[in-house]
Amino acid sequence: MADILMIVGLVFGALAFVTTSASSLLNASDSKKKGEQITKLEIEKLQLEQALSPRLIDQSKLSSEIKTQADIHFDLITLPEFETRRTTGQIKVALEMAGWNFNKQIIANVDDGLMMFDGVIVEINVGVIETGDNSKKAADLLVAALIAQGIQARTHPSRTPIPPNTIRVKVGMKPIDYFLDKTPGNVKGNMSF
Repeated sequence: MADILMIVGLVFGALAFVTTSASSLLNASDSKKKGEQITKLEIEKLQLEQALSPRLIDQSKLSSEIKTQADIHFDLITLPEFETRRTTGQIKVALEMAGWNFNKQIIANVDDGLMMFDGVIVEINVGVIETGDNSKKAADLLVAALIAQGIQARTHPSRTPIPPNTIRVKVGMKPIDYFLDKTPGNVKGNMSF
């Protein structure tokens, strides 16, 4: 009888050991999955914060990258929204640090039919360009320097004449493509348009 009890005890002990080991393995696997889920959530949180945070421009770096173009004048157009006005101010300071000449700033009135746009648009004259007009070179330099800092920017032909060696910088809303899924017709959360 003692032998049977000893065998039963060993069997139950072995079962307890196997159950504990299996449970530990499952918990480790669950912990690993939970850790991966937490890491994924942290990454998504950081991406959302980055998408919603205001644009930041390293003004010293920007000014040093465009300083090669001298005698450039610029006008600024901004939307009446805090983040766009803040970004416009950063750009203005950087351009002045580079030695560019500020002409005027216009806060666009959306009620006047201004089309809303995202990012920074640097307008230039097109067509016949006067000899010595470096506005296209200056615009290309500025756009490249802004893009290098993660600011969405592009050049665009002006609809109205701009004097030689002058650019018009239009600062629009910060593009927020975080919510757009790269799959056509979808946004995050599997919602379709």
